[in-house]
Amino acid sequence: MNQYRGLSAAMLVMALSFQAGATQTGDQIGVTFHGVLKQRPCHINGDRDIEVHFGNVGINKVDGSRYLQKVSYSLLCDDPDAGVSLMLSVKGTPTSFDLAAVSTSANGLGVRILQDGKPFTLNGRMRVTYKTPPKLEVVPVKDPGVTLVENPFTATATLLAEYE
Repeated sequence: MNQYRGLSAAMLVMALSFQAGATQTGDQIGVTFHGVLKQRPCHINGDRDIEVHFGNVGINKVDGSRYLQKVSYSLLCDDPDAGVSLMLSVKGTPTSFDLAAVSTSANGLGVRILQDGKPFTLNGRMRVTYKTPPKLEVVPVKDPGVTLVENPFTATATLLAEYE
């Protein structure tokens, strides 16, 4: 039995030597890749922050329709390409009670984003037409399980335009 082990080991060593000593045949050719990196930046509101001031909001009057404010902004894209889709999104932290509302610094209060009058889910994307960007509005909304208290509030989101 030991003689078979020795023979098997010798055959394995021979097989490995033949594979290791094999010469490579064939041809080699270089491959070159070419392309052009292009940037089509879009500028929202002239690259300036957008601010919406609600003023004094009555804690017992927050109903999702009062205090509605238009979000005034402009959209300018360098070298727009009609063959490529332009997407618009609003990035932010949604409230636990409304996925279209940005969390605010006040407990139980959110700021709902509306696109053409309909709630727009945060962190989602919408296809837009460069020449006629959508109308955006915002409105304070209240968590039905929370009693609002008098307090100043702030909320922050990011408006993003990008080619797909």
